[in-house]
Amino acid sequence: MVVRTDHQRYLGLIFQANGKWDRQFDAVAAKTSVTANLIARINHRNRNPSPLVTSTLVRTMLIPQMSYAFPFWRPTKTQYERLLQIIAIPLRRALGMPRSSSAVRLLWEFGIPSPPVIRSRVLLECLSRAYRSAKDGNHLPRLLVDDFKAADPSTHPTPFYARPFVHEAASLLALPNHRIPLPCHPAARQAWVEARMTHEWQTSSRVTRHRLLKPSPDPPLYFSRPQASCPPRTPSHGGRLSPSSQAHL
Repeated sequence: MVVRTDHQRYLGLIFQANGKWDRQFDAVAAKTSVTANLIARINHRNRNPSPLVTSTLVRTMLIPQMSYAFPFWRPTKTQYERLLQIIAIPLRRALGMPRSSSAVRLLWEFGIPSPPVIRSRVLLECLSRAYRSAKDGNHLPRLLVDDFKAADPSTHPTPFYARPFVHEAASLLALPNHRIPLPCHPAARQAWVEARMTHEWQTSSRVTRHRLLKPSPDPPLYFSRPQASCPPRTPSHGGRLSPSSQAHL
């Protein structure tokens, strides 16, 4: 007897009968919230670890957990905002910032991409692997590559949440400032991601232009300064950023 169900988990991805991704988002948000808070707990105002350690943990633990199968499910704008706030949890704690501080500015300060850029990067990595594998003579990746080449980005055959992977990838890479030859080398991919980060930062409606901004997505040097060269910590800001630096965030 076949039992009908409204959702099914397959290889860690939760598919719903209505084509939406609410259950997948709930599972990812719950899992990554626990990881983000565990990373945040190691930070202290008056002792190590430094913000650089927290940034490394976010990059190597939190973001890979969040980006698993990211190209194959599509968050809404509200869900993207929730994922952004989850990434900001340990970063706020590392700099001693209040919960009201801007998550967009925090990610830019640490040189960490936003969730939409992370998803675009993972999508590009997936396509690049398929191109390399197809070039080696593997049949299944060749099918994906052929579908990608045949996709017409000017058409919108289905609602966004149920749009085919190859159609979304073709639409993304067809944009003038997003084009990149496939397969791409890691250095070219990193430059592509940084260009997307910079474009998103410069066009964001949530960034106040009159404030002093860090000009590039690279983490600032003071994150990695030796402890002996750091200025004395004062009770006013707990040894983290100076009041003037906090104002920039």
